[in-house]
Amino acid sequence: MAPHEPEAARGSSDEVDVERDPTLAPGASFGAYTVERCVGHGGMGAVYEARHRELGKRVALKALHRRIAVDPRARARFLAEGRATSRLRHPHVVDVSDHGILDGVPFLVMEFLEGETLEALIAREGALPVARAAEIMLPVCAAVSATHQQGIVHRDLKPANIFLSRDGLGREQVKVLDFGVSKIESPDVDGLTSTGALIGTPWYMSPEQAQDPRNAHAPSDQYTIGVILVECVTGRRAFEGRSLYPVLRNIVMGEMARPRSLRPDLPEDFEAVVLRAAQVDISARYASVDDLARALLPYA
Repeated sequence: MAPHEPEAARGSSDEVDVERDPTLAPGASFGAYTVERCVGHGGMGAVYEARHRELGKRVALKALHRRIAVDPRARARFLAEGRATSRLRHPHVVDVSDHGILDGVPFLVMEFLEGETLEALIAREGALPVARAAEIMLPVCAAVSATHQQGIVHRDLKPANIFLSRDGLGREQVKVLDFGVSKIESPDVDGLTSTGALIGTPWYMSPEQAQDPRNAHAPSDQYTIGVILVECVTGRRAFEGRSLYPVLRNIVMGEMARPRSLRPDLPEDFEAVVLRAAQVDISARYASVDDLARALLPYA
């Protein structure tokens, strides 16, 4: 599985051990920005809360670890993420305002979000009401549809990459995060995905992506949305397993528990919508994420 860091254009109260790979230290100047704190990190890089010194604007600064940045392919894919995300300009996609390389460190500048992930919401509240799940996932469908129209397949949709932020009036805004392993149909990033590499998060992969990441196309994101819907309304992952192999095997074989077997009060027609999106056979899924959204709309 490819290394993967949490997207963190998000506020967090969790303490982060920046000593593990201190690419940017709190208080350091980085171009036009002053780094305030690290809010999340992983194998590839870290995300920092930073502030534009002249404008006073708070931003999320995502930077590759220096030890990763020496790899030309890693730099190219990271910057391709920035270019791809910045051109989306969708209300339900995290906004990227700048990207580049400074002092050998590739970086993205994103809007800073405050709130929590869908993962945190499910962990706290358990199974969500069907209407609540639909209200969260309809904006996700809109965002993913927009990315597909731009030739981008996300490939790593999961509850941790769906963020429930609040605007200045306290209204909830759903944002899709982390295009770090997206498949971008563009000449400047062609071939940047390593052959045979397992890319994404196993529990949310489509069967075709689990077998070969190069097989991930728009229907693969739709499948994952179906799997996330199962988790929303049952409070449990659609596929469980203590190791990678049984999880991937169950995905490829289509051995997913029916949502109503975990929560019998779910409407049968809602279950049918979810199961159609998460079919192993691509041709049995909805024709597009937009069609899935239309089927989901009556439940919001």
